[in-house]
Amino acid sequence: MDSVDEPGWWGDAWRCAGDGVKWTMAIARGTWTWTWAVLRRRPHDSWAQQCLRECTKENVLLVKGLQALASTSGRAWLHDWTDAVPWDDDDIDREALRRVADRTGAVVSPTPMHAGMVALVFAANGNDEAWVVKVKRRNIERRLRHAADQIERWTRVLSAGLDTTWRRMCRELVRHNVATLVAQADLAAEATHLSRAATLCRRLEYARVPQLRYQDVHGTALAMTRLPGMSVELLPEAARPAFAALAVRFGVTTALVHGFAHADFHRGNVLFWVDPDDHGAPHKLCVVDWGLVHHVSPRVRHAVLCMLEQLHQCQPDQLAVTLFSSGLLEPADLLARMSREERENLLAETSKLLPSARPVQLMQLVQNVNELVKHPTMRRWDVRCSPAALQAQLVLSMAHGLTSQLCGDEYLRIAHDTIRALLAPLSHDHDHDHDQREP
Repeated sequence: MDSVDEPGWWGDAWRCAGDGVKWTMAIARGTWTWTWAVLRRRPHDSWAQQCLRECTKENVLLVKGLQALASTSGRAWLHDWTDAVPWDDDDIDREALRRVADRTGAVVSPTPMHAGMVALVFAANGNDEAWVVKVKRRNIERRLRHAADQIERWTRVLSAGLDTTWRRMCRELVRHNVATLVAQADLAAEATHLSRAATLCRRLEYARVPQLRYQDVHGTALAMTRLPGMSVELLPEAARPAFAALAVRFGVTTALVHGFAHADFHRGNVLFWVDPDDHGAPHKLCVVDWGLVHHVSPRVRHAVLCMLEQLHQCQPDQLAVTLFSSGLLEPADLLARMSREERENLLAETSKLLPSARPVQLMQLVQNVNELVKHPTMRRWDVRCSPAALQAQLVLSMAHGLTSQLCGDEYLRIAHDTIRALLAPLSHDHDHDHDQREP
C-alpha cells in the first residue's frame, strides 16, 4: 500500500473513521425510531426505509447510489423510496415560493407533490395553465459539498491498495461523477438545458419537454408547464413494449444526433402518455428534470454511429480499429505512437476480446469494452475508458434500467431492433454512395 505514504492519507483515514461512527449512529437512530413506532403501533416506514432516511441526512448523494441499485435490483420499494426522497418542513424555501407567486401571479400549493434529491416540486396554476414549480431544498449546496468531500475522502483511502494506474482511474471516475451530480443543484444551468431540449425535441413527435415559464433571479426556483402522463408502475402491460422502443430511440437520437442527452434518465424523470388526439403517433415520452445532461462531442458521435453500423456487418478487426479511434478509449493517440508490428498485435488481441458473433448487440459491446480495459494487454499500454465513455455508460445504464422495467427480458431484443431500424437509412445512404462510386 504505497499510497499510504501519500500526504494527508492518515488524516483522511482518521476522518473516515469519524464518518463511520456517524453512519453507525444514523442507523441506530433509524432503528430506534422504527422500534418506537412499532411499540406504539403507529404508522411507520420499514426498518430499512427509516435507516436510509437517517443515512441520507449524513450523505445526500446516497440517493443516487440507491437509484442505481434500484434500477439493477428491481426492488419496487427502493424505486418508490428514491422517487420520493424524504423531506421535512425545514427543507422548504418558503421565501422562494412567495417570490414565484408574487412575480407570476400563480397559485402554488404549499405542500410538495414530488421530492427529489436536490429540489422539491410543487403543483401550481399560472395563467390558466397547469404548472410545476421546482424549488431547491434549503442548504442543499452545503449538503452536496459535504457529501462530495466524504465520497472523495473514502475513495482516496480505499484505493490505497491499487496499483498506480487503477488508483488514478478510480479517483478520476469518482471525482468526475461526483462533480456531475453536484452540478445538478445549478437551476440556472437547468433552465438553459430545458430551453435547448425543448428546441431540439420539437421535431420528435414522440417526445415532450416542459416549457419554461419563470426563472428565479436568485437561482432557487423554476416554474414550467406540467406535462400529462403516468408513471411506469401504472402503465398498462400492452403499452410497455412500444414505450420501451421509444425510450431507446429517444436515448440514441438525443445522444448521437443532437449530442445533448438526458443524463438522469430513470423512471422518476419520465412520464408515459397515450395522446388520444394523435392517431399517427399516440405514444409520447414526457421527459422532465433536465438538471443533468451529457454533451457528446461530434467526434464521439460519429465514431459511435460508425460502430453501431458496424455491429451488424463488419468483423471484429474492423470494429477494433474504429474503437481505438473513437475517443471512447485513452490515450487517443495510442495507435499513432506504436510501430506497425505493435499496432497489429494490439488490434489482433483486441479483436479476440470483442464479440465475434454477428450481429453484436449494443449492451454486449459496452460490457466487452469494460472487460477490455481490464485485460493485461490493455493495462500494459495504459488503455482506459475516456471520460466520454464513462459518461456514456452511465447514461446507457440509466436507460437500460428504465427500459428493462418496461419490457423485462425483452430489453436486448427491443433495443437491438430499434437501433437497427434507426441505422437503416444510414446504411442505405452508405450503400447508395458506394454504388455511385462503382465504375
